[in-house]
Amino acid sequence: EVDAGNVTGYVFRNLANYTPYYFTVVAYNGVGESLSSNELSQMSMSNIPFAPRYLHGFENEANGVVHLEWIMSDSTHNATTNLYRSTMPWAEYELVKAGIEGTSWADSTKLEAGRYFYRVSAENAFGESYFKSNIFTMNKNVDTDDFFTHVADLADDKILMPGQLKIGGGRLFGPVNQADGLCFTLTVYDLSGRLVFRGGQNEYWNGRVGGGIARPGLYVWRMEVEQSGRIIYQNGKVILYD
Repeated sequence: EVDAGNVTGYVFRNLANYTPYYFTVVAYNGVGESLSSNELSQMSMSNIPFAPRYLHGFENEANGVVHLEWIMSDSTHNATTNLYRSTMPWAEYELVKAGIEGTSWADSTKLEAGRYFYRVSAENAFGESYFKSNIFTMNKNVDTDDFFTHVADLADDKILMPGQLKIGGGRLFGPVNQADGLCFTLTVYDLSGRLVFRGGQNEYWNGRVGGGIARPGLYVWRMEVEQSGRIIYQNGKVILYD
């Protein structure tokens, strides 16, 4: 029997490896104890990773994308991270993304403004961590922009360094031929929703990100064509090569 104190979780250490253990919990106060909870059985395995900690984040209110970060445990055992989300703090968590390498992720799922709860776990070849991280509460103020939700459905376009952003059929953004009554705007974003380029008539993106650094990877573009106050969008994604 262990007195865990006023907490919602407890880590048992130095257990015999590959041995089944059985657990129940009771609550107590100055009056007495509650009935025992349901029994949980678990096999101790030394190579199961510990859950990440200090899950935190923020919302990019320009597009509704939620940016999340966490700290991996010292006992990761070559684990990746699974991200979960729910509309309730203690139940009905659904898997958002499995096998995340690194300590951050941008949730661009189409979500309405509202309150959401996130947790993360660690998983390796031996299994998933026995418990999840702290709960991070996200009060979204804006709906998620569909543009980022459907990135995976966009057709691939490619850019070779150095060069201009190539659009299907071999056409280029920039220089754009001037047309009567038309106004062109090209924007390029990374997959977290961060704006890396915005240009107008006769401008083009040459693959530079922030401080003039070329960073290979996947980006998404949006072209706005305005005519007589009406805006038409064209979207796509671009692979930036070394």
